Amino acid sequence: MSNLKIGSSCNHCFFDDGMGSDAPTVEFELTDGNFYPWTCSRGHENHLILANKRFELLLEIGLRAARDGYPREFVVAFAGALERFYEFALRVLMQAESVDAAVRFRNFNALWKQVRKHSERQMGAFQAIWLNSFDQQPAMLDPNDVSFRNNVVHNGLIPSKADAIAFCQAAYDAIFDNGSVLLDKRRRAVEWVGHVANFEAGREAVERKKIITTITLVTPFSLILAPELQVRANIAQLVG
Repeated sequence: MSNLKIGSSCNHCFFDDGMGSDAPTVEFELTDGNFYPWTCSRGHENHLILANKRFELLLEIGLRAARDGYPREFVVAFAGALERFYEFALRVLMQAESVDAAVRFRNFNALWKQVRKHSERQMGAFQAIWLNSFDQQPAMLDPNDVSFRNNVVHNGLIPSKADAIAFCQAAYDAIFDNGSVLLDKRRRAVEWVGHVANFEAGREAVERKKIITTITLVTPFSLILAPELQVRANIAQLVG
């Protein structure tokens, strides 16, 4: 499967020393953390933060798996993306713009650890807080899609390409529809959660007053990056 990688040039060499495209570069394999510190060949410290939301990255990973002929991994990645969207949406709905934002963010992390291994608890919390916030039900998978996901994730089912595409379209549509509501009704909170997440990822470098470089990978699923340019993706067309 083609790996999702992160590339960057040394900012000191590129800008301060005027090396431009000749500046030393680095390429990282994607990891669970969003922070990538590195030192270039000329001794400059660099501190890179990947700003993409976890659900966006999982959607991209799933798409790459599908293109490389791995339908089960395709389904698992999209199912994981939907759960990570639940987490993201809850952060948005529970986050406040205040001096305590970072503390609130870390408190949510502690709470999430108690439910992160329990999909039903995550879904229930998401539905309850969404309903309380908007007086309407969020877009969700139907029972057949949930059963299909469980068979793939928990029972080792190897799905057909067509069945995998149908499920992944449904999971993506739920993310897209609910994400559109968040952007329409809570855009400032969406942005605020992104800022706090970046701060938390690079907290040590920030506290040491280091220069931080933030990058965002552009994918067909960058709903939060450029919502005004985003249209609903056709998963079958993207898979090919």
